[in-house]
Amino acid sequence: MRQLVPKIAEATRAERASLMLLDDVSHELTVRAAVGLPPEAIASRVALGRPIAGWVALHGRPLLLASGSEQPAEIQRAMRRREITSALSVPVSSERRVIGVLNVARLNGHPFAPPDLRSTALLGERIGLYLEAAQLHGALERRQALSATTSEERSTGLLVVDGALRVVSANPGFLRATGLDASQAIGRELRSVLPWVRHAADLEGRVHEALGAHRQVDGGQLIHRAPGLPVRVYSCRIHPLETGRGLERAVVMLEDITARERLADALAPAIAHELRNPLANALACAQLLLERPLRKRDRVDGLLRIRTSVQRAVAIVESLLRVATSAGPSIQEIDINDLLAGTPVLVDDRLTSQNVRLTMDLAPELPRMRADPVLLQQVFTNLVFNACAAMEDGGSLTVGTSVRDGMLEILFADTGHGIRAEHLTRIFDPFFTTRGPAGTGLGLTISRAIVEQHRGTIEVHSQEGWGTTVTLRLPVVSVAASAA
Repeated sequence: MRQLVPKIAEATRAERASLMLLDDVSHELTVRAAVGLPPEAIASRVALGRPIAGWVALHGRPLLLASGSEQPAEIQRAMRRREITSALSVPVSSERRVIGVLNVARLNGHPFAPPDLRSTALLGERIGLYLEAAQLHGALERRQALSATTSEERSTGLLVVDGALRVVSANPGFLRATGLDASQAIGRELRSVLPWVRHAADLEGRVHEALGAHRQVDGGQLIHRAPGLPVRVYSCRIHPLETGRGLERAVVMLEDITARERLADALAPAIAHELRNPLANALACAQLLLERPLRKRDRVDGLLRIRTSVQRAVAIVESLLRVATSAGPSIQEIDINDLLAGTPVLVDDRLTSQNVRLTMDLAPELPRMRADPVLLQQVFTNLVFNACAAMEDGGSLTVGTSVRDGMLEILFADTGHGIRAEHLTRIFDPFFTTRGPAGTGLGLTISRAIVEQHRGTIEVHSQEGWGTTVTLRLPVVSVAASAA
């Protein structure tokens, strides 16, 4: 940018030029590169909406300013104060928002004309795309640096391809998912690296689109079927990269959404059935109230039935929305004991109201793991609520942690009424519940999907009259990764 601004000043025959970027926290513009500006101007900060650059950033519209023209008095004063006779101020924009402002000013000579404004505005757009790509490139390099020091499971694969669609870089997550090593991927054509992916030709077209349009492109869903590997479903996004050397590059990001898709497939027919029942019941009651003169008691009963049915439908929809709005795990390194230690605060009201005593039996110095703490906390909370529901008259719940066979084990053991043998095979089925109207039957379905997103397993052991134990097994961060 420091080299670009002087060239812009020269090309526009301007004595002054500056590039200002918007601070997302303070909502102020600061000068990042400048030519001809006095020191006090370089050090100044301009708030959104303030003349002249602040107005351009706020409204996203370019301005052509000339001394004596019909400009607001505040802008005229700002131009006189800065000894400017003519100026252009244009937004620097990415696809999504204004990220800065490009300013050029003449102190004498011919004023700028509308063609100058159009060409400078186009230049502002190109600078915005460059800055966005540079930020993405930096984020990619940081992510790849982190990938190089860790060997744990990842759900995102990253490829960098050139304009000829040859792979120039691949992260460990991609190599693990495809069963390839780096020598089998680097330097090869994208199609040959993904021979078992459906719609590979479409993916190549999307990469060309991203490179040609210089914008992010949605690559849709890809299904990977390779001999000896499980079938996986990936959500694909393609980002163009600016290398600074005139070379075309694109990042292909593959997010593993297999667990989410399996959940959706399982839920689809059950959703229609489960929503139809309460809505049909509500409709029948409403029809009865409309068609027949009923006693007050019957009318109240009908309205209560309608309310109960609608509440059931709303509970189902809210549970589904929690799944639908989940963007997949936001992975970070965590201490599972610390996460579990925060659970009682979230469930204290339920434990107290049902007279359930919670005991935490957490093994010390457990290895750390990589997980989304928000999603795992959702699983833990759901398991505690299920245990409380099984102990209407009170009881005890023990939560324990340990390490076994290289996996973290988390146990939730209650002294409730247990689960009947014929129900055990169905507890993970969508909408299956033994709690009647109080339960949606989605808690364990969603919990299993979250655990599987973390490459883990969930098992339930129960005997009617003797309580239930739920065991989660999750991968830990490897010793090598922790030491890196």
